[in-house]
Amino acid sequence: MWDTKEYWINYPKHVMEDDIYWYYTIELGFYLSLLVSQFFDIKRKDFWQMFLHHLVTIFLLVFSYVCNFTRVGSFVFFLHDCVDFWLELAKLALYLKASKLADTVFIIFAIIWFITRILIFPFRFVIFLFYHLILYLS
Repeated sequence: MWDTKEYWINYPKHVMEDDIYWYYTIELGFYLSLLVSQFFDIKRKDFWQMFLHHLVTIFLLVFSYVCNFTRVGSFVFFLHDCVDFWLELAKLALYLKASKLADTVFIIFAIIWFITRILIFPFRFVIFLFYHLILYLS
C-alpha cells in the first residue's frame, strides 16, 4: 500500500482482489446512504455543500473503479477514512455534554487529520503519483 510503484505495475491489467472489491462496495453503499438520508435528516446549513461532497465522492469512487485505479483509490479512501472515527467520537462526546472528552478527542482528530491530509497525502501520494505516472507514460 505504501509503495506507490505498486500502483502502476501491470496497469491497467490489475486483478481486483476480493477485499478491495468489498471495500469499494461498502464505501459506495455508505456514500449513497449518506446522499439519500440527507434528505430525511434535519436540514443543516451545509446541506448543499454536503450533497455536492457526496456526489463528487461517489463520482470519484465509480471513476476510479471503472478506470481500474483501485490500488490508488483504496489508498486515498484509507487516508480519508481513518479520521472519521475520531470526528464521530468527538461529536458523540459533545452531544453527551462531555466537553473535556470532546476537546481531547477533537485534538486527536485534528492531529491525525493533519498527518494524513497535509503530510502523507500530498507528499507520499500526490508527488509520487505524478512521478510514477510520468515514468509510466515515457
